[in-house]
Amino acid sequence: MSQEENNREYYAQMISSESTWLSSARELYIAARLIEPKIIKYYDKHNFKSSKGKFTYEELMYLNIQNPYYLLIGYSLENYFKAVIVKQNKEKFYKYSKSKGRLHKYLDEHNLVNLSKRANLKLKPNHINFLEYITEFIVWSGRYNIQKFSNSKLLGLKSYMGNGIERVKELYQLLYERSGFSIHFDNSQSL
Repeated sequence: MSQEENNREYYAQMISSESTWLSSARELYIAARLIEPKIIKYYDKHNFKSSKGKFTYEELMYLNIQNPYYLLIGYSLENYFKAVIVKQNKEKFYKYSKSKGRLHKYLDEHNLVNLSKRANLKLKPNHINFLEYITEFIVWSGRYNIQKFSNSKLLGLKSYMGNGIERVKELYQLLYERSGFSIHFDNSQSL
């Protein structure tokens, strides 16, 4: 077997393994959880009711911490959905990746709503709205300091500032119930 054939075989095995995607989802989730205490601290302390229409340095710091948090959560969710999709279509993705040497178009996607639909998880409208919100972080907020499009859902203050962390936890719990994949660790594996 040539080196190219070995590479394609390894690549196809990794792509078609739900544990590869789930492991990445967990790593990103853990990194996001490390940021949570700072977000909670700043939110609780200031409650983000800006006086005189200007934000304090600490409020701006919260906003800057929130962006990487949601970016990591978005990437985690993306990998989570891909784990579910791969589990449902393992052979299809293995064959495609081995023959073409690249991702199948179903996995070459970053829109969380589209991925959740491909994973057949049948989420409620409020969860879809939250996934649209998180997708904005994947698309621009984690990378740029201004939205890519004028119709961004994140213009102005973010609508999930106060309960975003709880919504993330609720969403992961629902995903676990629907897919059987847990992102959480037991107490012996806590941070």
